[in-house]
Amino acid sequence: MWRAFPHLLLIDTTYNTNMYKWPFVQYIGVTSSSKSFCIAHAVLLSEQQTDFTWALGHLKGMLEDSIEPCVIVTDRDSALMNSCKQVFPNATRNLCRWHIRENIKKKWKVIYDNEAREDFALLWSVLCESPTFDDYEYNCLKLQEMLCNIGKKLSPSDY
Repeated sequence: MWRAFPHLLLIDTTYNTNMYKWPFVQYIGVTSSSKSFCIAHAVLLSEQQTDFTWALGHLKGMLEDSIEPCVIVTDRDSALMNSCKQVFPNATRNLCRWHIRENIKKKWKVIYDNEAREDFALLWSVLCESPTFDDYEYNCLKLQEMLCNIGKKLSPSDY
């Protein structure tokens, strides 16, 4: 499947999910009809760049003479991101929307009340699902307006 659809590569690492507490890496591809498929898994000894580079090198070997991925989506693990850059230097590297949202939620919980969190979650979802660039710009402005209005209500000690 990956030889047929090598354009997008999603990489996610889970931790403490096996008896040795070693990082478990999942490599996922996506078809032209937006169906995901498993490419490979790897259990690494550590989260060091050398370990990620080794695993990505073996993954790259599976492609043989096929096209390399154009886009790689990961969380914000710097060792993994550096390895992706080394092994697939021409690929665009993006951060996973789910990981971004979860990070925002952690920070957001500390500062804002339930109503503001719900408003933000709705506007964030609309922004992420914007079908066109014009819609995205409009939805981004709406989100910025909401954040500015909430920011005016907060005192510096709330941050």
